Order: sequence, then C-alpha cells, then structure tokens
Amino acid sequence: GDGAGLIFGMNLAQGLNAQTAAPAASPPLPVAPSPGPSLDEQIEAVKKLKDLLDSGILTQDEFDTKKKQVMGL
Repeated sequence: GDGAGLIFGMNLAQGLNAQTAAPAASPPLPVAPSPGPSLDEQIEAVKKLKDLLDSGILTQDEFDTKKKQVMGL
C-alpha cells in the first residue's frame, strides 16, 4: 500500500519543484496609452506655432500640419 503513495508523493513533489525552480515568464503588462497634453498645453503649443507662423519661420501648410498634430486631429 505504501508504494502507490510514495510514487504519488514523488510526482507531486516533482510538480512543485518544477513550478518553484523555474517560474513561468509572465506575459508583458499592457501599456496604458499616454493621456497626451492637456487642453491648456495644446492651446499654448498652438499659440507658439502661430507666433512662428507670424514671424515667417513656419509656412501656413507647416502650421496647419503641426496644429493638427498638437490637437490630435
């Protein structure tokens, strides 16, 4: 009667050792999307872009493109 218990115990112990000896690699944690700039930050960025447009550093097309990027459009 003890032989079967001994074999069962050995198998159980081997299973425990396999679990503790080599921990399974955990799946990568999902990365939450960054919230992005607040509305106030977006407005400040567009104002700075407008100043660059008015001073001739940016063209109208460049301003429009950057404005869309800043506003997330």
